[in-house]
Amino acid sequence: MPEHSSHEPFLAGRSAGRWSKRFLVLGIWASALSLAILWFRTSPDVESGLIRVFGRGRHGDAFDSVNGIYHFFIMMVLSWVALFVFLYIERKRNALIVLCIGPVLGLLLVAVMTDWTDPAWMTNLAVLTISLMVGCGFTVMYAVVRP
Repeated sequence: MPEHSSHEPFLAGRSAGRWSKRFLVLGIWASALSLAILWFRTSPDVESGLIRVFGRGRHGDAFDSVNGIYHFFIMMVLSWVALFVFLYIERKRNALIVLCIGPVLGLLLVAVMTDWTDPAWMTNLAVLTISLMVGCGFTVMYAVVRP
């Protein structure tokens, strides 16, 4: 009998068990989180960077309140990526589909409803943050109901 079956996940072998995969995902998430916290401490003013790159636009308030939502957006992106990596390692393709529904709908909503000549970036980030929270929340509930 071969030591590694083609039906096993790509990180699974004799020595790698379910807990080692979970620790790998936790390590990736903790590393990304520590880098994000370091970045937040060194670069707290996202609005001035966006104004420097894109200019003020028609409305002077295009980037107002972006600093307030941007950190939540980054945290949700990190959580979404960690959950995606975990589900990919566990080979739960049906849960991956559930995970992607929220962000895809959020991106579609932002793409259709935004006036791209002068977008309201805070609103776009808020919609995308909510869609990531919905995707993560429903995926966790789906994983609990259908293990």
